[in-house]
Amino acid sequence: MTHSSDVVTFDADAVLGAARDAVDGPLYSFAVYTPEAYELLHVDDVTRTFYRDREQMVAHFDEIHNYAGIDFAEIDLLTEELFPIADRVNYVTTAMDYLKFLRIYFDREGIFLALAPDEPVVSIVEAVADAVDEAAVDTEDAQ
Repeated sequence: MTHSSDVVTFDADAVLGAARDAVDGPLYSFAVYTPEAYELLHVDDVTRTFYRDREQMVAHFDEIHNYAGIDFAEIDLLTEELFPIADRVNYVTTAMDYLKFLRIYFDREGIFLALAPDEPVVSIVEAVADAVDEAAVDTEDAQ
């Protein structure tokens, strides 16, 4: 099944594959998003058990995405006001006792991953960034 996306400009399927390869533990969920839209590309079987049905799961992810604008507003605050020497924010990690969220940014596009709390993130960020860069190179070569 292909995961090409109308939400982001990069090859979401290739990036999902790179994330799967880079994650040591479970990849609970994976989505691509912008401030306006998101696309849920992977939810593992364990995560699905937390929801009554697909509709409840999608409603929860809709609620999560409603806060995506905060991510992009925070990036603007950091790079424009608080740390203007910085050109961009690459990623943000939120760690809880039972779960870790990793959000990786490429301009106004993001990747959301739910991971085990002890999952190291730098290697995942690097693998995902490489996959996004490779897709961009492939697109440029095709033109």
